[in-house]
Amino acid sequence: MQDALRLTLLHHPQLQIQQEQVNAQRGVLRQTAGQFNLQLGADGSQAHTYRPLTAYEEFVYGQYGQVGTSLTTNTSQLAFEASRQLRNGITLSPSISAARTTDNLTNLGGISQGSIQFAVTLPLLRGRGRSVVDAQELSSAKQVEAAVFEVNETITGLLATTANSYWSVVAAQKNLDVLKEAETRSNALVENTQSLIEADRLPRAEINTAKANQAQRIANRMEGERLVVEARQQLAVDMGLDVSQVNLLPEISTDFPAGMDPETVPSGPQAIEAYTQLALQQRPELKALKKREEASQILAVAAKNGLKPQLDVRVSTGASGLDEGTRFDEFLFAPGHSARGMDVSGGITYRFPPARDAAAGALMQANAAKRQVDLQYMDTARRTAAAVTPALVGVRSEAQQLRRTHESAQFYRNAVDAEREKLRMGAGSVLNTLQMQDRLILAMQTEVQAELEYAQMLVRMRQATSTIVTTYDQGGTIDPDVFSTLPALPQTQQQTQQKAVPLP
Repeated sequence: MQDALRLTLLHHPQLQIQQEQVNAQRGVLRQTAGQFNLQLGADGSQAHTYRPLTAYEEFVYGQYGQVGTSLTTNTSQLAFEASRQLRNGITLSPSISAARTTDNLTNLGGISQGSIQFAVTLPLLRGRGRSVVDAQELSSAKQVEAAVFEVNETITGLLATTANSYWSVVAAQKNLDVLKEAETRSNALVENTQSLIEADRLPRAEINTAKANQAQRIANRMEGERLVVEARQQLAVDMGLDVSQVNLLPEISTDFPAGMDPETVPSGPQAIEAYTQLALQQRPELKALKKREEASQILAVAAKNGLKPQLDVRVSTGASGLDEGTRFDEFLFAPGHSARGMDVSGGITYRFPPARDAAAGALMQANAAKRQVDLQYMDTARRTAAAVTPALVGVRSEAQQLRRTHESAQFYRNAVDAEREKLRMGAGSVLNTLQMQDRLILAMQTEVQAELEYAQMLVRMRQATSTIVTTYDQGGTIDPDVFSTLPALPQTQQQTQQKAVPLP
């Protein structure tokens, strides 16, 4: 059993698909966090322009010895900037720039101008506060947690399916053993009948009945072998193995769990309530939906903020410098040269769409998504609670049936032995012996079926209470004993409160 469960966790594609969904959600989280990354930028340009001079400009410049018919200008510009939005909505934007201009008439030596600026943009209405600005990242983080819980839900389902298939293989193998035993009994019956006929203690016609029974038992055994192969193949499929990995199928070494005493199976309203609360607390799908509900709530709050107008205050400060000359260092360090004081500027930006259709539509979508998750949570909780009672009652019922089938099979074994002894002594008949053997085979097959249904009911109870894996266990080592025992009965709230009362 343990090997089958381990291989399921290693090879099943559904689990790998769900794990990739976790990776995809982590990618979304990283993408949304990029909104707050530092943005760096640089810009550089070089321009060479010609502008024809007017007749008056030619006359004026001619007075100073400047001869020409056009103004030739060379402009060099270089700028670096950075920007980062904080998670509270404030945007910081430092920058530094430099520009140099030379021409062939009035600025032969060149003038370099530059500035160093630091700007802050503060939103006052729309886009203010972490709950709004960081909503996508916070929501994505909740979605990652939800995806992890969904991995646990997938693990629970896959392991339960594997366990049920494993028990089906055990049942098929035990049924085959019953059919082999029946075939052995039929062979012995043929030999005994032939001996009695030769001793003139039975009519010769009795051999036909014995051989017909023998042929039927051989056919039944062959059918049982086919069913074992079919059950093993289904187990391989449920474990996620493909055709090339069927050889990894473990040998069936774990027997059916021993039947509990029906009287020890918890029952009554208190037990059902305790197990129901355990299921609601442990169910990974409910944990996932809770996280998705929190994610939807975050987005709904952010969408509601989008109805507000945009009102931003921008304040900047810095210094401007100037240098003369055409050397590169004079151009590069112009922002810090000859600065005379600090520059300060401020402004207000106000934008308001009267219709607000985009913001209203986004809010409607966010609220609808939240209500959908709420309804899914309530429906899943309802179905989770409803699955506990049938599973618990089923365990008790199957335990009672298993006890009775054990007794029935044992009584029929005794009856068959008695009929064989009567036949050996010549007091019985082949027909009576065959009828009793048929009843024994049916009782033994019923016993195997009862063992299978009891084992699968334990699996159902574990799945109903979500106690196959813990809520925070992403696979790990799974104890196969969870499919052979009932989950521990949790204490009721009243019992817990009574234990918490201090002694006088």
